[in-house]
Amino acid sequence: MKRTNCFLSYSREEENKSIHSAITELINQKKKLINYSERHNKRSFKNEIIWNYLCNRISGSSCTILLLTKDLLDYNAKKINYVKGDFLESGWVYNEICASLQNRKNNCLNALVCVICNGMKLNKIQNKLPKILKEGDNFEYITWVEYDDFLKEPYQFISDAMLKRRKQLRHSKYSIVCNLHK
Repeated sequence: MKRTNCFLSYSREEENKSIHSAITELINQKKKLINYSERHNKRSFKNEIIWNYLCNRISGSSCTILLLTKDLLDYNAKKINYVKGDFLESGWVYNEICASLQNRKNNCLNALVCVICNGMKLNKIQNKLPKILKEGDNFEYITWVEYDDFLKEPYQFISDAMLKRRKQLRHSKYSIVCNLHK
């Protein structure tokens, strides 16, 4: 596997800090992975500035790793859902995933690895997934993996996602309908 720029999308809740840190550390330690995630706290900046920064990071990456946590699907679902006609009210994680899955100018479709936190099973949470992750061709082109398995073999799952992405691009099978602020 050649070097892969990875963007990590996640809910910034306190309970996710340790699992986020473990994945970030793993990416930073691997010679074939480059961490293209947000590096600086930008909470004091305007949303437009933050979004432009994130778009640049996402467009510079080729794989997005979504940390799918319990809080993201339950009490913080707003972070991964779209609010019709309102980019700023739509969740940041939704917008990051949307930007990752669009094949448009200055941004090639990213491979997507959904890392499911321990204790959650895909077949149990599938009905809680937002439309962007389960509709159309999106679901089959996502690599789904449990957190512990990802930590053991990140290259395997990233390589699988990159292979799926190449297949998706070759067949022009992406039905992403994102309402993304540009």
